[in-house]
Amino acid sequence: MEWVWSSILPGAMVGSASSSAATLEQVGTINTGLYTTSVVIDGNGIVYASMRPDPWWQQPLRTYSRSTGFQIAGGGDFDSCRLRMLVSRAEIIEISTGISPTDMDYYRFDGTGNFVQHQNDIPHGGPPLDARIFKVSPNAEFVITSSVGAVYSANSGMAHLGGLARGSRTFTDFDFDSTGNVIYATVEGEALLQVYAYPSLQQTAQFSTRGRPRFVHRRGSDLIVVSQVGQFTTSGAIEVLPISPETP
Repeated sequence: MEWVWSSILPGAMVGSASSSAATLEQVGTINTGLYTTSVVIDGNGIVYASMRPDPWWQQPLRTYSRSTGFQIAGGGDFDSCRLRMLVSRAEIIEISTGISPTDMDYYRFDGTGNFVQHQNDIPHGGPPLDARIFKVSPNAEFVITSSVGAVYSANSGMAHLGGLARGSRTFTDFDFDSTGNVIYATVEGEALLQVYAYPSLQQTAQFSTRGRPRFVHRRGSDLIVVSQVGQFTTSGAIEVLPISPETP
């Protein structure tokens, strides 16, 4: 990946900053003029940003040219959403953060940053949604979200497909194997990472961790886990868990 994009925190210049992926040195800025909460890129020079306009319904989702910094188009349903780019690089699914009940929306673009389709989720206010825990499988077949592991189709239908067979446990984060057929789930409050199969959503294995895991990221045949060391501390630790084979 050539560039890394992130939103700017309050107190700094409001906009979307870009950095070199190798050095994290800032190499450019797009000034949106608004508080920007989530940014994704398509790899073809288009930047997609969810922001907080005033009033909030004035194009909360906007697209920009990476090369010129100029806005291309605007639309969107709600402000301050979390965005996820699908593997087509022309589709986005977002989850809202500031409304109740929480909303999920699907957008399709034409490859030049213009809106082609927008669809609101049908079970609005039904199954769980949480923008803080929100991942898309690498094959873009499904989205998994919330501490209960709710699974939805990653398309304009956004159908609720069920949830992980978790018992009474809850989760803090998810990641996948390279196919999307294996889900890695970090367990809330326990030194434990569980493995689930898709589409059955049944548990197939588990790993013990040194701390209480908060985040997980798969890199090749390893899982990189960021854990909370103790129940009443903010201290953290990083450990690497080898996973082989990747499929159950």
